[in-house]
Amino acid sequence: MGGKQTKTIDVLQHTSSAQAKLGLPQLGSLQQEWNKHSGPKGATFEQFKKLMHQLDEAELKRLYNLYDLDHDNCISWIEFVCCIVIISSGTVEDKLSLIFNSFDKDLNGKISKSEFKKAVAELCAPFKEFEKKEQKEFINKVFKECDADNNGHITVDEFKEWTKRDPVTFKSVVGILAAEL
Repeated sequence: MGGKQTKTIDVLQHTSSAQAKLGLPQLGSLQQEWNKHSGPKGATFEQFKKLMHQLDEAELKRLYNLYDLDHDNCISWIEFVCCIVIISSGTVEDKLSLIFNSFDKDLNGKISKSEFKKAVAELCAPFKEFEKKEQKEFINKVFKECDADNNGHITVDEFKEWTKRDPVTFKSVVGILAAEL
């Protein structure tokens, strides 16, 4: 990982449990594939596409943003393993923290309205079909629902509570990322 650290995910805990949760043969196989497709600092989006070739471009972009925990436009081996562990064997809380982290671009532990708008535009396929006015109304409505204390940002706890209160809207916002929840 680069210089910035996520506040919502314990990367060390998840990567250190990788061997136990995934098994040495699967972890070794993942690392061989990783080494074939990544560079010395990690995987760029183009390298990630080769590694995850079975997905379409839009799904790949969503996953790339999810796996890039420090938002430096490069996925390190540690980030890759951490996300694999969370997706395959993490708790619902872990998975929600991972999704929250993909929204929290400045890694300050809060989602601003602009971060939320950008994330929804990237993740929510039907959102692109809305008129500009509908997009703004949708963002305002959902952000207001999430921001329970009305202080202008969403904390990880507010985000998790919102997913319980409105799972249908949550799943429409995050699309493929909600597949394992």
